Amino acid sequence: RLGIPPMAIVNDLDRVPRFPEGTVGGITHTRGLCVVAVARASAYRAIGLDAEGASPLDEKLFETILRPEELAAIRDLEPEARGRFAKLVFCIKECAYKAQFPISRKYFGFSGMRVSAEEGRFVATMEIDAPPFLRGHCFEGRYLADAEYVVAGLALAR
Repeated sequence: RLGIPPMAIVNDLDRVPRFPEGTVGGITHTRGLCVVAVARASAYRAIGLDAEGASPLDEKLFETILRPEELAAIRDLEPEARGRFAKLVFCIKECAYKAQFPISRKYFGFSGMRVSAEEGRFVATMEIDAPPFLRGHCFEGRYLADAEYVVAGLALAR
């Protein structure tokens, strides 16, 4: 649809997929699912995607993935619901990270973003500076969580 001949998408040295000149895109995969989105670079700066299996995140990973305020938000949930929400937060952070990294080229951990999510929409807020994305910058996107998968996506418009 973009008028570009088929070609292999390979990663650069930082493992960022190199899409054809004039395009941006995102790729994600997990067992049984692969998602790719491509758009014109004249309309979008970046696309972030992540897909995960819907199994709850192991509680041993909560403190690595979740910020203190995210941990507090799930404290009163049943164990399985806590694990599912933690998996959603993980997926959203991966998605937002994948959108910012091709532009900033800054590596950072899961504490570098704070997530809020409700009714299929999310906001991932930067808690660190990764120029040009400064502390307080919000990435807004959408997610879908069903019995098999958790998928998050966002597009950074120009």
